[in-house]
Amino acid sequence: MIDFTPKSTNDMVFSNTTSKTLIHNILNGKLPFPKNGACGLLFYGVYGTGKTTYANIFCNEFEIIRGGQQGTANVLFINCGIIPSFSKIIQTCEGHYNWASLTYSNLVYFIFDEVDNLKVHEQRWLKSFMNKENIVCILTTNHLNRVDD
Repeated sequence: MIDFTPKSTNDMVFSNTTSKTLIHNILNGKLPFPKNGACGLLFYGVYGTGKTTYANIFCNEFEIIRGGQQGTANVLFINCGIIPSFSKIIQTCEGHYNWASLTYSNLVYFIFDEVDNLKVHEQRWLKSFMNKENIVCILTTNHLNRVDD
């Protein structure tokens, strides 16, 4: 049996060339990221298309490109589908941001999976958290219309 689990960006199938070009430009440094308050990427698509899988791949590749080694990305994964208290999640994220050992790139990575499950005020709270330096936030959703602009 062949394992079709993607291991790199090159293994991914993108829905359009614009998305593919954007990701490649971020990874190869043609598009500065994070920069000027832009620290987040939103991956969306139908169930099972690899959004969460790719979020991890992206963080690890980005860390390697920025000077790290395989497995050195400092990633905190948050499943927004099973959050009992978002205020506790934000506290956890703040603690991770403040106390996490810095990576080679000086970045801390956060993956917020299924962000469409958050209430609008929680999504706005998340956007407020994202106004930090030296972080990369990947948000995933199956329902783009349920994510606050």
